[in-house]
Amino acid sequence: MFAVLEVASVPRRFDPFARGFTAEGREKPSYLNVTLEVPLGARKGTVRRRARHIFEFLRRAGIIGIVLPEGFPYAEEAAGYGLAVSTPVPLLRRLAAPLCRYAVETAGVKWDRVRVLLFARRATNELINAASALTSWTGNLHILAGPDSEAVCYLLRKRFGVAASDAPVRHSEGFLDVVLLFECPEEKLDVPDDAVVLNLTGAVPALTGGLLIDGAALEPPRSFRRNWPVGCDNGAMLAALLATEQVLTDEIGIRGLTLWGALVKL
Repeated sequence: MFAVLEVASVPRRFDPFARGFTAEGREKPSYLNVTLEVPLGARKGTVRRRARHIFEFLRRAGIIGIVLPEGFPYAEEAAGYGLAVSTPVPLLRRLAAPLCRYAVETAGVKWDRVRVLLFARRATNELINAASALTSWTGNLHILAGPDSEAVCYLLRKRFGVAASDAPVRHSEGFLDVVLLFECPEEKLDVPDDAVVLNLTGAVPALTGGLLIDGAALEPPRSFRRNWPVGCDNGAMLAALLATEQVLTDEIGIRGLTLWGALVKL
């Protein structure tokens, strides 16, 4: 089980409150919801001490993962208590193919005019799974996975009959290029200026061009919506639920693509 931290401003004394939350239709508690109560006008040092108090409480309770509110300043403090802070990155990588499909359909481009480049320094399960899923919509795949590129292309050809290429994509009039970036390149990656780059790394990559997308507006399954934690990062929350096998990727809705938290129009 993991914990979800909410912050509430209260005009009273500190009283840490924790409760288990069970999603609709499920028997076991889905996660532990913990409230950090902050007196109105409290100083940063006070908030920090109370956050540490809760982190220690969770450590003693055997909790090893936590979802923090967006912009919470004491994530490193949580890690110091053995709490793994959830981030959207693992979830975004698992959703690479659906995100690519969303980008293409939002842009209104037919799949026969789409080229998809999948990049990682070595082949990863997420890259192979995304490439395999994308063969249902396009055969115009380019695989850049370092020394594993040729092997992944062979796998796609053998399993799906798709003649993927291990060459970079160059600008071609009339085509929409979508780049799925699973890892940051060690050197600047050559990308067409008008390409849509889905950055699934959680870091800032070195690219020669492209429209960068670094996140997505995601919707939780219906069974979790009624008591969805206030102020949490939806991606981080869904990543924690996915890691604990409480949701499936096809239960997660995609509402839009984002850059620095703002929706991007393709």
